[in-house]
Amino acid sequence: MSDHVLFAVVPYLAMVAFILGSVLRISATVPVAAVAPGQDAARRRRIAAVCAIALAAGHLVLLGAPHAVLRWNRSMARLLLAEGAGICLGSLCMVAVARSLWGRRAGSSTRPQPLGDTVACTLLGIEIGTGLSLAVLYRWASSWSVVTLTPYAVSVLKLGPRVELVAATPFLVRLHVFCTCAILVVLPFTTVGSLALVPVQRVVRTVLAPLAPAYCSARASIAARIRRIVRVPGSLYEEES
Repeated sequence: MSDHVLFAVVPYLAMVAFILGSVLRISATVPVAAVAPGQDAARRRRIAAVCAIALAAGHLVLLGAPHAVLRWNRSMARLLLAEGAGICLGSLCMVAVARSLWGRRAGSSTRPQPLGDTVACTLLGIEIGTGLSLAVLYRWASSWSVVTLTPYAVSVLKLGPRVELVAATPFLVRLHVFCTCAILVVLPFTTVGSLALVPVQRVVRTVLAPLAPAYCSARASIAARIRRIVRVPGSLYEEES
């Protein structure tokens, strides 16, 4: 598959899939119920959630304030602090993902695991693993990423993707970017994504509630017309006979 397809077409396909998936989840009639974990599991989840939020916030800073990042990294001490914090947070998240995948493989959970969660967890493991590898193999990732990946992300949002910025990077970087798009596709079909859409689902249903009687009436009318159309050939045949 060419770089143009991977980094100029796939990101937009992922966005469309994310929107359609979110609409499907919002229109679902069965709400997603959160299962309360044990005390130890809840503590581990809170730690993993805090690390994941901090890591995501760091990536948002790289995307939203590249000049501030470059100014921060002018000091070697601050650069080492940023790189070290990213590696520590990524390592903790990787441990959490590995534990989750191992638990699913070993079948330690008594309830069935959604396929979306398993796929997303696998992709997330690849995403974090490539991120940690980049931080170790290609030093000062927080500096070179803001002059390569940040302009690429901005160009995608402006509907003019600069594929050359990613095509010239090592394989791990391209895999890291591709996994981001893949995670976006499956996110609406995960437990976390579904729970995040619950407030949106409630708002949509509240807004559309006054239209429910009209919708039901139109649906019944269309169904009646379809039944009449289906019966017409039979009635004509009976008259001829």
